[in-house]
Parts: sequence; structure tokens; C-alpha cells
Amino acid sequence: MNIFYWAVANLLYSKNNFFDNNQTFHDFFNSNKIASIVFIAVISAYAILRFCFNKIGGLYMFKKLAIAVILAGAVYDKPGFLGYLLGL
Repeated sequence: MNIFYWAVANLLYSKNNFFDNNQTFHDFFNSNKIASIVFIAVISAYAILRFCFNKIGGLYMFKKLAIAVILAGAVYDKPGFLGYLLGL
């Protein structure tokens, strides 16, 4: 859940990059975006596979992932996660 939270929060708030004119930091943030996408894909695939073999365990996993997404979306952005999705 912690890694999934970090990955979602990193993708949502990577636009708040204060080091735009420094190439080292720009490469660092791009590497973190790639790592975030990989972590989200792997953990989501694991949740789907877990749901296929164990329904209750899969639902528990989906619940943890949903909580991580809600926490990442609700905490930092001023208009809220729904505002982010709608482009407000």
C-alpha cells in the first residue's frame, strides 16, 4: 500500500517540480515517473491475479489500493482528486 501510495502521489504531483532548469533533477523526476508507472502496473497485475485465485484476498487487495489512491488524491491537491480528474 505504501509503495502504491508513493507511485500514485508521485504521478499526480510531479508537475510541482521546482527544479525545471536543472537537468539532473529533471532526469531524476523522469526516472521516478517511470518507476511509478512500473510499480502501479505490477501491483495492479498482482491484485488482479490474486482476485482470480482468491476472491476475498483480491477484494482486500483492491480495498488497500483504493485507499492509497484516495489518500494520494485527497490530501495535496487544492480542488481535490475529483477536480484533478475533471481538469479544474
